[in-house]
Amino acid sequence: MKSFIVLLLGLSLCQTNLILAQTGAPIRIHAGSIKVDQKSGSIIYRNKVRLRQGNMTILADKITSKTSGGKIRHIIATGSPVLVRHAADVDFQTTTLQAKRLEYTVTERSLVMSGEVKVLQGPDTLLCDHIKYLMPSRSLSATADTGHRIHASFVPQNNTSPTQPMDGSAP
Repeated sequence: MKSFIVLLLGLSLCQTNLILAQTGAPIRIHAGSIKVDQKSGSIIYRNKVRLRQGNMTILADKITSKTSGGKIRHIIATGSPVLVRHAADVDFQTTTLQAKRLEYTVTERSLVMSGEVKVLQGPDTLLCDHIKYLMPSRSLSATADTGHRIHASFVPQNNTSPTQPMDGSAP
């Protein structure tokens, strides 16, 4: 159980890095079409949408952003699947997230993923139906729909060197 909690904490910290990835870096979006509704404050990007900021990339069929006062307040990405890749920093492995829907609320600083959610970080995986991550409290909740289960697989890190005996005594 302790190892499972460590996996979830690692995944939650990684998701924080995904959303906060180089927030000062320019956001570049490529799409087949863009529809802007200034009255409602929505921008809809469709057809093989690729959003890139720093070392984070989001691929989706559709991304909708809601703005207010010139600031993005809410982002919804949908696809088959939505794919998020966060390139590895020096201390972390590359993380890939997949889901049918990704929703980020700026004011709550919450990320919700739903629909065949898959999180991959190195050899570690988490499969579920829904993930909700609240950044202020760094809390992650993974749930499964009725009749489904959550599946987690991880490879424990071995912190002992080959020249050091497992019991910690000198060689």
